[in-house]
Amino acid sequence: MSSRRAVIFAPLCLVAGAIASYGVAWWIEYAQLVRMSSSNPPSGEWRELTAPEWPLRSSAWPESWSQNPPPDRPRRGRVYTDFVGSESTFYSAKDSVQMWDVQEFASGWPLRCAARYNFNSQHVTAFPRVPLADERLWYGGWYAFDARGVSLSKPWSRSIRLPLRPLWSGLAVDSALYGSILFAGVLGVAWARRVVRLRRGLCVRCKYPVGASPVCTECGTPIPHRSLAIKSKTS
Repeated sequence: MSSRRAVIFAPLCLVAGAIASYGVAWWIEYAQLVRMSSSNPPSGEWRELTAPEWPLRSSAWPESWSQNPPPDRPRRGRVYTDFVGSESTFYSAKDSVQMWDVQEFASGWPLRCAARYNFNSQHVTAFPRVPLADERLWYGGWYAFDARGVSLSKPWSRSIRLPLRPLWSGLAVDSALYGSILFAGVLGVAWARRVVRLRRGLCVRCKYPVGASPVCTECGTPIPHRSLAIKSKTS
């Protein structure tokens, strides 16, 4: 592959890497939901956050919170991990009257690159408190239906919400990783094709037989490793 083509192809590989990152995150979200819908009990671990911060700015809060917004910082933050590439973080705060809950579900591998959120606020005496996904796609995720994940005892298992909001640091790393793998694969294929054509005495660009000429008589491309091409013709 020429340097010019490599410069053009590298950004395309990064874009393809970003798409692949989202695809992996969505698959992890789907696989986790199917696992939660099964009869196997969860076996994850909880970790307390020492200084939790809300994962979103106040401008992202649901409209219903505008009348009574939560405190500047959550009172508690806990991280739950039970599936490779998936992490759930629960933030909560309350005063003498109101409770606020925010759940962040982040997916991706090797780093979390996409997230979705659930929000809930209720009076302190109102039970049970069931966080609901935000109806805005950017925060609540894209709703999909999973017939194979349906469980009669767990009706919530019917829904899949695929994360849409990017986690930029994780997305950058994952995109670079998958893009590099794709770029290396394309370079490997181009190098192998070049070697095969040289051994057969063909032009590396148009596959025209070059014979003993140092350049291709069809397209004018210089023939590298002339000795290799001549040796392959005489053998």
